[in-house]
Formats: sequence, C-alpha cells, structure tokens
Amino acid sequence: MSETIEDRLKKVKHGQASTFELKEIIYALQSQVERLENTIQVYRNKIGLQNKDENSVYIALKDLYDFKDVSDSTKQTEYAQQLEQRLIGIGPISSGVIQKIADYICEKKPFHCLEAGVFLTKLIEACDEQEIILQLKNGSQIRDFGSYLNVDKQILIKGDIGDFSFYGMHKGMVIVKGDVGLHCGKKMNNGEILVKGKAKEYCGAEMKGGKITIYKDVDELCGIENNGGIIEVKGNAKPGCGKDMKNGTIIIMGSIPGWVNSYNSIEFLRGGIIKIYGDHEPVIGTCYGGEIYYQDIRIYPK
Repeated sequence: MSETIEDRLKKVKHGQASTFELKEIIYALQSQVERLENTIQVYRNKIGLQNKDENSVYIALKDLYDFKDVSDSTKQTEYAQQLEQRLIGIGPISSGVIQKIADYICEKKPFHCLEAGVFLTKLIEACDEQEIILQLKNGSQIRDFGSYLNVDKQILIKGDIGDFSFYGMHKGMVIVKGDVGLHCGKKMNNGEILVKGKAKEYCGAEMKGGKITIYKDVDELCGIENNGGIIEVKGNAKPGCGKDMKNGTIIIMGSIPGWVNSYNSIEFLRGGIIKIYGDHEPVIGTCYGGEIYYQDIRIYPK
C-alpha cells in the first residue's frame, strides 16, 4: 500500500525521510497547490460572471455585435466559430438579455442582416434557460436565424423570420408565430419547426431528417431534393412539390394546383411519399419513383 503525503510528512517530522523522499514530498505538495489554485480560480470566475448585472452583459454583447460586420455569406461558419469563443467570459446570458439584443438588432437601420441571425442563434445556444421567447419586430429581414441550431431547447418566436432560417438544424423545438422566408429548414438534420403562418419557396429543401409543420400555405418547390424527414402543410401548396425528392414524407392537407409557373403539382419525384387531402386531385408530371396518394388512395404508381 503506497504512502500518503501525511505519512511522508510524519517521517520528515521525525527525521526519517531520505533526500529523495523529501524531493518527492515537495513535488507532490506543489502539484496539490497548483490544483487548488486552479480550482479557486474557476470558482472566482464563476462568482465574477454570476455577479455581472444584466445591463453590463447587454452592453458587452452589443459591443460584440457591432465589432464585426460580415457581408459575405461564405464567412458565416467562420463568424459562428469566432462568436463561440468571444462569448466565453462575457457573463450569464439570460433570455431577457437576448430579447434586448434582438430589439437592438431589429431597431438598428440597416442592421447586419447576414450576421444578425447567427448572432442571436449563438446567444440562444449559450443561454442556460431551456425555454426562450423572442419578439422580433423586423424579423423578416433577419436571415440565417437558427442555422445549425444544436441545443435541445424550446424556442418561441413572436413575429416573422427571414430567409434560410433553421438551415442545417440539428436539435430543438421551434415555434414561429408568423411567416418564414425562403429555404426554411434547408438541409435540416433533426428537431422540429412549427410555423403558424406561411412559408415561401423551397421550404424544407434537401431535408435529411426532423419535421416541419406549416399551418398556412407554402409556396413553390416545397421539399425539393428531399432525402428524409417530414413536411406537413395544413393549408395549400404551390406546384413543384417534392421535385427531385429521393426520400422522406410530404403531407398536404389542402390542394396543389397544376401547371402554374411551368410546374405540375408534382413532378420528377424519385422517392419518398407525398399525400394530398384537398378538394382537387393533383396534376402529376413525369416521375421516376416514390409514391403519391390522394385522399389515402395511391394514384402513383397506379
């Protein structure tokens, strides 16, 4: 059984420790001191962050948002990675602080629309709260909100959201009490999005998993190039639904008109399932696979 430091110190006290043992004791004590100092510093940092008031955190975040203007969409991933590092040490980020930052961004004219959504998303991920409510006054101008969202949180957005919202989303449950722009949920991997309003073109494009529910109408090319996941539309859809889709499910509770803007209701379907329940049977163009149901009766392939 190995000796403890206490045992060795007793030997030193009684003059029984060798020079080698003395060096080992000194090294062990120094290591313990270093570990204690590191632990103390960690708790000091935590206390310091907890003692930061909401206004000082807001000012720090506002300065961070204004620090860099990203105008090139190819820099969004790099910007997101930089933000994660810069948010460390700012302080506890509450939903109240996020709302104040959202108000500041929405009132800033013109605000940095390309980075605003990424910034708010990273604040949500850094927040300790599991349920977050945000009111967005000019949300339709904010793009990339929720991009690559990767936390299991419930997020309620009161207002509209702009293009490319929830791009590549991995986790979470989001309710949007408004409309969404182009490419909502594009390349989505998992999670759930509920949109109480309408969705513009390319909703759920290239989806891999997860679920999107649109409570009103959706524009052209919903679910284009899908490879998984579920899209449910409570209203009507415009033509081109499921174009080049390979896998996944699209459910349209309303109808899909045919031959609008040169698109059939459904065409070039390659896989997956599309179900339509409205009053008008869809116009089907050339398809290469998959299944299409109208009021639970399969109409393609016949």
